[in-house]
This record gives sequence, C-alpha cells and structure tokens, in this order.
Amino acid sequence: VRYADGVRVTLMPVADAMTSSNAPDENYAAEAQVQVNRSYLRTFVKFDLSALPADAQLHLARFKMLASGGFAYGGDGNVYSHLVTDDTWSPETITASNEPSVVNAHCGFWWLWYDGTPRDAWGVNASPLLRPVVQGELTGDGTLSLRLHSPGYRTQYYRAGHADETKRPVLEVVYTR
Repeated sequence: VRYADGVRVTLMPVADAMTSSNAPDENYAAEAQVQVNRSYLRTFVKFDLSALPADAQLHLARFKMLASGGFAYGGDGNVYSHLVTDDTWSPETITASNEPSVVNAHCGFWWLWYDGTPRDAWGVNASPLLRPVVQGELTGDGTLSLRLHSPGYRTQYYRAGHADETKRPVLEVVYTR
C-alpha cells in the first residue's frame, strides 16, 4: 500500500504536561510551554485515537512538536519518545512523584540543533518504531500517551492548548481498512 492510497488524519493532543525530578512534587500545568531538559525535565503528550476506525490498519504514524528554542549541552541530543501505558495522568495533577512509568524501549526520536538562539523548529518522529505502538494503542484502550526526554539537550515546545493551532503538537496517521 502506498501512503497516497490511504486515509490521512491529523490528531491534536487532548493533554500535555511536564514534570521535573528536581522538584518532584511540583505541577507545571500553568506553564506557557513544556520542556525536555536532559534527564530531569520530561514532557508527556496524550492523544485520543477514537477518530480512527477500530479496524484501521496504520501504514504511517508521525508525531510532531514545534520547539521554540533550546540549548545543546553536549552528548546525546536526541529527544526520545517512549510509550506510557497508563493514560490516567492529568496535566493538573501529574508530578515527577506520581508520573506513570514508560516502556523502556523508545519508539523513535528527533534531533534539533539549538545554540541558545530562539527559533521555531519542528521535531518530527516518523520512525518505523512508532507505527506499531500507535496501532497497539488503537486496538487497545484507544489512547496514546508518550513521554519525551533527552539525555543531553534542552528544548521547549508549544503546548496542546496554544492559541495558534498551527503550533500545537500533532499525530499524523495514514491508514486503510
């Protein structure tokens, strides 16, 4: 199946959140942006997959977030996506102390270069590892939660509720039935 032969759908997240291991009981729901910063700031993003037919066979999954700036400290600057199997987290209550665990193996990553100069840049995870994760959540509970982290870089991202919809995170899929 060619991607052009399938149905293309773009999903907006229903929630996002940030946690900090440096402040394990703090909640960051009121922050204007979410961040990934080395091992201590992590971002969570949740998608409702109910707009997709239950019998959809995914051929492509692409997760994108728009960064507004960052800094490269060195080392591994990839931003890794990990599946979160417990989708009950909420932006208003999640903290590092109660954040859900992730599946250890990542399901793709992106890399953005920043030298401290602010500029918008899309982080795109179109890894073949992502598609079966999204397919599994579609046939499972119908909700996809991902956690983002980077061992060596800091990047900040526009949130799910940003006033400009074109800057919000998205999950793009192509499927057939």
